[in-house]
Amino acid sequence: MQHTFLAWHPNAELHVISNCGHYPMQECPPYFATVIEHFLKRKAT
Repeated sequence: MQHTFLAWHPNAELHVISNCGHYPMQECPPYFATVIEHFLKRKAT
């Protein structure tokens, strides 16, 4: 992942969420929303 997708998209971040599968927005929505909110706030400034 780091050598392909993240190399092509330098502003992207990889977060591994324990005990969560391939659909984090449904499987662990509070944590997923927090990660997205923090990312957007950092990129907005």
